[in-house]
Amino acid sequence: AAAARWPVRSAATVATVSERAPRVIAVGDSITEFSGPSGRGYASFLSECTGWSVVNYGVAGATMQTAGDLPYRNTMRFVEAQGSEPDIVFLMLGTNDAKSHNWNAARYRRDAGDMLRLFLGLSSRPTVFLMSPPPLFQTFDGLQPGPVDFDIPDILRDVAAEAGERAMFTDAVTKVFGGSNRTCTGCMFEEGMLTRAGDGVHPVDYGYSQMAMGLCLLASPRCHCAFQKPSSSLLFKELLLFGGVAAACFLLSVFAVSSFGLYRLSSAPLPPPVHRLVGAGKSRPFVPRDLGDMEAVFRVGPVWR
Repeated sequence: AAAARWPVRSAATVATVSERAPRVIAVGDSITEFSGPSGRGYASFLSECTGWSVVNYGVAGATMQTAGDLPYRNTMRFVEAQGSEPDIVFLMLGTNDAKSHNWNAARYRRDAGDMLRLFLGLSSRPTVFLMSPPPLFQTFDGLQPGPVDFDIPDILRDVAAEAGERAMFTDAVTKVFGGSNRTCTGCMFEEGMLTRAGDGVHPVDYGYSQMAMGLCLLASPRCHCAFQKPSSSLLFKELLLFGGVAAACFLLSVFAVSSFGLYRLSSAPLPPPVHRLVGAGKSRPFVPRDLGDMEAVFRVGPVWR
């Protein structure tokens, strides 16, 4: 495929299109539709990086295959995307196709080719970036890592190569997350000292920002991406929790020591606690006289009367 630079068009249309900002759409499943904890998905970050208006046409649960759980071609978002007259299409479908009850490599190849041709055939003659999805860091609902890691990228690469110069395969998103090695855990999880938040399928803010940066470098002649770092909010919450627990324990210990001191200094002490030590078949009452006796009581366990 040709080098992926905007605008990737015939010479006859470059002058007309380059006079205005391109119309850009993002087509996909929940990874496209959803956003990270801050409320921003990759379309939002990409819009910031490029200065383009990127319209999100993602549908949660959607599949490339027409025989899948929710074929994207059967949704209203598909109809809207087709009618948007886009100049650039970012198309990423495949994660839900990789479910064990959905996956069929031959059917996916056929339907990916059909979907690509539907967008390439629009009167606006868009450039379509056919994107392999991010790797799975955890699996549920029958999702399989194998098709996502290997089969889908290979199929989409072949489909794009067969479709002509306006079809561009990219594995930029896959590489951002570390590919099959899954090295960018901060892209999928907010990590603390002892816990982490995220489902391992949908990126967090940092992952979405990295996706946008990779796609911007691929498709735009200029990128102005704001610096984004992995979130430390979970770590901060854990520190607050641990700090609160430590403070509570300290206050309780101070209260206990103070209460014991006041008891010892009282001019009219309350009747002392009576503890029964049990052993060798007999018991005897025991009244603590000093701190050493009190420690002995609490080691065995006080019985208050």
